[in-house]
Amino acid sequence: MHGPIVVTAVCPDAPVPACRVTYQVDGQNEGWSQGDKTDGATAGTTGRNQRLEAFKVKVTDTDGQAITGLGISYTAHVQNQGWMDEKSDGTTGLGLRIEAVQVRVAEKE
Repeated sequence: MHGPIVVTAVCPDAPVPACRVTYQVDGQNEGWSQGDKTDGATAGTTGRNQRLEAFKVKVTDTDGQAITGLGISYTAHVQNQGWMDEKSDGTTGLGLRIEAVQVRVAEKE
């Protein structure tokens, strides 16, 4: 089953209730061509049997400016592997696709 990559991301209510999670995906044969997606919008391709190969995530305010004091953690769900630990964004050299991404935004300690 090859579907879109859905990024689930939630900004904390405090101290910055107006933050945005912005991300890009590098899809097989597509590269980084889709540009930025924001706040849960689908990124990737559907029905074309192409895998997601990499992704980038950032947190900004609603004007696109970096927010200090917030950090990002993320994990990927990989074909035949399940959810990876939070220090991994997939696999290399195995030809396995990333099937979902979960992003957490939290205040830095």
